[in-house]
Amino acid sequence: MITENIFGRYVTLSSATVEDAEFSLAIRQEPAMTKFLPRLEISVAQQVEWISRQREAAGDYFFIVRNKKAERVGVLGLYDFHGDTAGIGRIAMKGGFRGNREAFLLTMRFGFKTLGLKKLSDWVYAENERAIKFFNFFGAHMAEPDFDARRKIFSRKFFYTAEEFAETEERVSKIIYADSPR
Repeated sequence: MITENIFGRYVTLSSATVEDAEFSLAIRQEPAMTKFLPRLEISVAQQVEWISRQREAAGDYFFIVRNKKAERVGVLGLYDFHGDTAGIGRIAMKGGFRGNREAFLLTMRFGFKTLGLKKLSDWVYAENERAIKFFNFFGAHMAEPDFDARRKIFSRKFFYTAEEFAETEERVSKIIYADSPR
């Protein structure tokens, strides 16, 4: 959990609170989101419990993404920390081209620069071309599709490294902040 918000030009990231449970569950149950995300088949009360436990867990960051009108527009996180590596995911966002990309960039920056991680990784459904394109926008090292026996799907693992982040941050910032006031 973080106690300070992470501010960008388009979005703000904050640690999820129990007050965010209904939103964070609803966005993960929207049909457009669950086509390629595991649908959460739980109640709001169970989501409240999960957020309560998550806020106390070391090495687990679950962010609520808010636009400049303070409207909740997404969720994402860093989790499954193993040494200097963590997962980057739990992503469900509808903040538009710049907002979604800025939220992901802010999360990467937090992981690499604030927490000092060396690698961020996750997986994506192999047929989720939109998500693959999104992750590749940030320079993902994308593996070939492989059958994930646990999830019973074809997935692609991907990762980012801290040593490449400065270049990624500069390139991505030029695109998402083009023509934007500071």
